[in-house]
Amino acid sequence: MRKLTTYQKRLVELIAGGVIYTVVMLLGVYVASSIVRDGLSNANYLFSLSLFSFSLVYLYRFLSLNPKKLLPTIRFIFNLVAYIGIAVLTLFAKSSSQIEVIIGVLFASVLWVNAILSTMINYRARNIILNVIVSIYSFLLIIIFASGIASDIINTAIAIVPLSYVIMCFFGAMKLVFSGLRKQTLVQIIKKTYTIEILYGLVTLTIATSIMLLTVDSSFENFWDALWYCFAVVTTIGFGDFVATSLIGRILTVILGIYGIIVVALITSIIVNFYNETKTDKETVIKETIEKLEKERNSSTQIEDVNEEKEDK
Repeated sequence: MRKLTTYQKRLVELIAGGVIYTVVMLLGVYVASSIVRDGLSNANYLFSLSLFSFSLVYLYRFLSLNPKKLLPTIRFIFNLVAYIGIAVLTLFAKSSSQIEVIIGVLFASVLWVNAILSTMINYRARNIILNVIVSIYSFLLIIIFASGIASDIINTAIAIVPLSYVIMCFFGAMKLVFSGLRKQTLVQIIKKTYTIEILYGLVTLTIATSIMLLTVDSSFENFWDALWYCFAVVTTIGFGDFVATSLIGRILTVILGIYGIIVVALITSIIVNFYNETKTDKETVIKETIEKLEKERNSSTQIEDVNEEKEDK
């Protein structure tokens, strides 16, 4: 049987990972919305199905990464077994209080243990900071569900769990998509495009415009509606659910819309130019290397000719 090329392996990984991440996110969102809307009547079946699908993420990652060391292998197996176990326990839960403990406490405990294992595997500062945040989040979930604080709003509180692994799958999918992009290349793109500065200006202008619209335009009842409107304008999406009616509001909309178009066009053009420059630099390096090799070959040939002449004399 013919072996797959590197590109084919990459393509299979993208397709398989994309399908798994998409299914888990769809199920997670469906479970969260169903619980908030309908309560915990069928929550055990919904949670069991979604948690089982989430365990497949770790099975996929284990098979794709194929870790050789012991600790990463233990981490993947622990997560796989833990989420399957929680799914089985949830399936046989008989009351909302049992679901609360199983889903809330056990899920948060698995997150915490996974953060510890991840820190032991990777000592980089970025990974440590991320795992500290995950650990704090896990402790908050344990306190909320174990102490019964969430009993009065259990439907809303328990929906945090599926939304948590939806977010985890989202970042996992983004990591999978951009895994082919080298870190150094990404850093160079961010520096050359001034991404951080541009995004900071974009966020600042969006928030400031939202506050001004809330003040001068009666179409917006609260800050979040105004912020949502500004997001639709600056990204040029234009949902049309909110519309500025006052003169000042329309002027602000025009300014924000033009700024959004300029930012998108600017970043796109700089990224394209960056890749063109990178390609040119590579061609230049190759050309210089070839010329250097030719000079060395010519010089060695001349030396051999001189030596032959000396021997003839």
